[in-house]
Amino acid sequence: EWRFRIARNTHPILRFIEGNYKTCTLESTARFFNMNPNYLTTLLKHHTGYSYKELVQTQRLTRAAQMIRNSDASISEVANSVGYENMSFFYRKFRERYHCSPKEYRTSH
Repeated sequence: EWRFRIARNTHPILRFIEGNYKTCTLESTARFFNMNPNYLTTLLKHHTGYSYKELVQTQRLTRAAQMIRNSDASISEVANSVGYENMSFFYRKFRERYHCSPKEYRTSH
C-alpha cells in the first residue's frame, strides 16, 4: 500500500516538471509538493530511474529538439526559450543526447 501511494505521487511531480521545466528548481518543486528536496529526488530516482536534474534536462532538450525541427528560430533563441542561458552548456547537453549539434539536427530533420 505504501509503495503504491508513493508511485502514484510521482505522476503529478512529472507533470509539474513538464509544465515548468524552464524555471523550476529542485527546491521550488519540493516546496510546491511540500516535500524535502532530498526526499523528492530520491523518490523520482527510485520510480523513474532518473534524478530530478536528468528529468528537467530531458524535458528541456526534448522541447528544444521540437522547436529546432518545427521553427525557424535561431539556436540561441531556442536554447533561451527552454531555459538555457549558457550556450556552451546547451550545445554540450544537446550533443550528448542527440549525438549531433543543434544545427546538424535541424539539417537532418
